[in-house]
Amino acid sequence: MAKKRKKRTTNRCVKASSPSRKKVNGSIVWVVLIVAVTVIGLLLSTDLGENFVGELYDSSLEKDGELTFHNGRTSGVIKKINIEIADDDSERVLGLMYRRHMKDSSGMLFIMDKEEPQAFWMKNTYISLDIIYLNKNLEIVKIYKDTIPFSEKPLRSHSSSKYVVEVNAGFCNKHMIKTGDYIKFRK
Repeated sequence: MAKKRKKRTTNRCVKASSPSRKKVNGSIVWVVLIVAVTVIGLLLSTDLGENFVGELYDSSLEKDGELTFHNGRTSGVIKKINIEIADDDSERVLGLMYRRHMKDSSGMLFIMDKEEPQAFWMKNTYISLDIIYLNKNLEIVKIYKDTIPFSEKPLRSHSSSKYVVEVNAGFCNKHMIKTGDYIKFRK
């Protein structure tokens, strides 16, 4: 009688799909995820992390020009700042969104296509701002002080505006900037 041959099987496939191997691979994935989340959390909670995130969103203002605030009665210079200029649709829509900080000597000047009532909001804006609306003669017609970050409430100019300046919250109080004052700027 002929001997029956036993079928040979290899354990390679069995080992690769064994439950213990899957547990080890799954555990490694979880450990890597936990470490990654922890590192990101630590980065975000430090100045280093804030600078890193800011760089991802290009948080530093580009100096496109200088802007000077003037007293409406005396014409005296109140304060001079560096400005980034937003003068096209994509720049105006983005504005100061995602920026984590701004120097006190900086701001953003929005130049609108035409003079008409304007409305801004604070969606995706991390820093509280003073929002200053100006007419075509560069005179301040409305100021919103200490705006609330991330608010989607429209902040309306209530009159025709051609320009809008955004500066850090408290700027207008600190420098006594008020309705009736005006600006001059140069690129």
